[in-house]
Amino acid sequence: ATRDLLFVGNFGHPPNEDAIRYFHGEIWPLLTRALPGVAVDIIGPSPSPALRELQEPRFRFLGHVPDLTPFLRERRVFVAPLRFGSGMKGKIGLALAHGLPVVTTPVGVEGIPLKHDRDILIARGPRDFSRAVITLYRDEPRRREMAWQGYQAFQARFSLSATASRVRRTVAALLSLPIRTQDAHG
Repeated sequence: ATRDLLFVGNFGHPPNEDAIRYFHGEIWPLLTRALPGVAVDIIGPSPSPALRELQEPRFRFLGHVPDLTPFLRERRVFVAPLRFGSGMKGKIGLALAHGLPVVTTPVGVEGIPLKHDRDILIARGPRDFSRAVITLYRDEPRRREMAWQGYQAFQARFSLSATASRVRRTVAALLSLPIRTQDAHG
């Protein structure tokens, strides 16, 4: 049976430290009132001493772990409360690839073509974020459906076979272009 929540990130990267401060200060109190006994495992290197001070028995900093797989399989919901940052968020792809449902912010899905309320839950603000986590935590059929849809979305867009297919199509299109030569005079 799955339990608890998971966050993964390198804390040398400022958006991850900010996400955990935000989560602890504004979302965590709402979650612990609604889900007594819930815990969150926070995995990743380099949490600052100030961040580590937030640790409590159910808000656990585990540092670097050699294998994330057991955590990705045994946690109930992946949280990514990112408020800034750019580019595709590998942590979200990692969770989806392991069939772990994700709650994130609009920043968390920038650059990733995922659909809210089908592949992933996108929350705007602490109350919305906590409601989304609570829903997935309590509602097993919904959690399983979101996990499956997220996994399928990841496989369709980012799996090795999907990526290889896109590369083959791109190479074929490039090979079909006419070769233009320019003489030495331009």
